[in-house]
Amino acid sequence: MYRFFHKYLPYGCICSVLCMIVESINAIRFSTAIEGTVILSDIAMIMILTIACYVIDFYDFKSYRSYFFTRYVILFIIFMIAYQLFFTIPFSFHGVFNLWLIYTVNILLIQAYVNHTVVKETAQMNALLQKKKAEKN
Repeated sequence: MYRFFHKYLPYGCICSVLCMIVESINAIRFSTAIEGTVILSDIAMIMILTIACYVIDFYDFKSYRSYFFTRYVILFIIFMIAYQLFFTIPFSFHGVFNLWLIYTVNILLIQAYVNHTVVKETAQMNALLQKKKAEKN
């Protein structure tokens, strides 16, 4: 649970805030009111994807490429199902393409955060190892 609360939940929250910002920009751009149900649906969908990502990460993949591609496909299928449950969209090429675009942007944002966290933790570990090595000498 430590990994879920310290790695997965924060980027789920970051994406939720970004969704709220996008909804606000769209409301200003199109002169419409922001509906709370739309924002709650976005947040629910992001949390569903975050939990699914957490579950997928328990499987040990042979390479990072197979892990990323498998996670991308599985999460896209979950995203399509969740989007159909929470929102009404026409099931056409244009609708699926828009969903794919939204999904890809979300996954890239999450991946950027994860990469940032890994680099930060690696730098902290290297600094700690250097400090311990300097103390031994």
